[in-house]
Amino acid sequence: WNIPSVDFYAGTATRRAEIFKRLIDSGIKIDDQNFTISPESAKILSLASARFIITPYKLATPSAVFSLLASTSDQPTFFVYQNNQARPHAYLTNNFKIATTIKDLTEKLINPDEDATIVEENLIDLPISTPSVSVHVTKNLDLEVDLEVQTNQRSLLILTDSYYPGWRAYLDKIPVK
Repeated sequence: WNIPSVDFYAGTATRRAEIFKRLIDSGIKIDDQNFTISPESAKILSLASARFIITPYKLATPSAVFSLLASTSDQPTFFVYQNNQARPHAYLTNNFKIATTIKDLTEKLINPDEDATIVEENLIDLPISTPSVSVHVTKNLDLEVDLEVQTNQRSLLILTDSYYPGWRAYLDKIPVK
């Protein structure tokens, strides 16, 4: 059905993807007909830009994060929930925290009060102010993503795709980290 998923094939999963999946799964509880999702799992899904949840289970309690978008009337019944806090596929930020260990990454991810983007290393010195930005995805293929970005200051560009070794980034055809 060509629906992007936070799930992955075990043979191609990075350690980071496995941690994300484990943390998300630990906060989802399912009974006979309903499911609940913890604030921590909802936050991680939002950081991963997961815009929808498609499930045969009904959300047990109303949520400001997930709203019912559609459901099927035939059997089996499926529900489509929209994540109202999903980050865009690509965005600029100056609000980030550094996590250098798995423990540090996990603690920052599950802290529901932490709104910063989490990165593995400090790549550039950035101003504290929020950038004025425009980010548009102009091409989104399996092996290539092109972005058009306009900003009034140095900022960190976040692409919410999972990183795989060997991927490269370019700025005006010049390699960047």
